[in-house]
This record gives sequence, structure tokens and C-alpha cells, in this order.
Amino acid sequence: MSSGALPSGWTGNPDSYELRVLDLLAREQGPAGKVQVNHQEVLVGDVRYTVDGTLRFEQVGMQFLIIVECKLLRRRVERRQVQILSDTLEDVHAQKAIFVTSTGFQSGAVELAKKRRIALAISDGEALHFPINIDIKCAPKIPTGITILWRE
Repeated sequence: MSSGALPSGWTGNPDSYELRVLDLLAREQGPAGKVQVNHQEVLVGDVRYTVDGTLRFEQVGMQFLIIVECKLLRRRVERRQVQILSDTLEDVHAQKAIFVTSTGFQSGAVELAKKRRIALAISDGEALHFPINIDIKCAPKIPTGITILWRE
């Protein structure tokens, strides 16, 4: 999917995009077994946050919380948007966050995510792609022929 383009045939409804992404994540349960998926969950830290989605599961006797932020955009996600998710992650004491977008991420957003327990993914609503190809989706100034893949 090219940067700046919405998924083909998309109605432009952000709630529908969020539900599709959460469904894709639910299918990727892995060894955690049963994962509880919630849409538009309210989390409480120093303030109340309504997040696009959460994944909750138990592993080795401990409860885990992953926050999911979904953005159906026409441009790449900016650093400030990842900063907001990072602040939420810390305030509610979640173990991880996932930022999913339809377009891609600016280089500053990628750099911050790497430092803050935030996984980045691109989704057209039909598939979820975690290994971000920074050459194409995040930092167009990297010389051609160099591919950098990052997945936390």
C-alpha cells in the first residue's frame, strides 16, 4: 500500500478499521492462549483514557495488558502521536503498546517507538504487517537498496 493512500474500497470509518485490526490481532494469539480483546476500553491512570483497543491475557500466572492504537490516515504517523501513546502506556502501567496505521510512520515516530515498548504495524484491514520496512514506510532518505526491518 502506498503512503498516503487509504485501503482500497475503504468506507473511511475509523471504528470499522479499529475492529478489523483488533480481529487480526486476536487471530495472532500465539502461546498466550486465550486473549481478551476489547474495543474502546476506558483505562484509568492519573486521568481516564479511552483507547482504541486492548489485549488482555494471563501468562505464567501474571496479567498482561497491551494497548492498541489504530489510525486510519492519509499521511504518516507523527512522533507526537506516538508520544501520546507512550504517555498512556506509562500512566496505566501497560506492558506493551501497538500502534497500527494504514499509511506508515515518520522517522521520529519510529525512533521514539523503539525506545518505549511500542510495536509499529501497518494494516490495510485485511492483513497486519509488523516488520516495518523503514526504507519504504518511514524514512525515505535512506539510500535505495538498503532495507531495515525492525520488530521489537
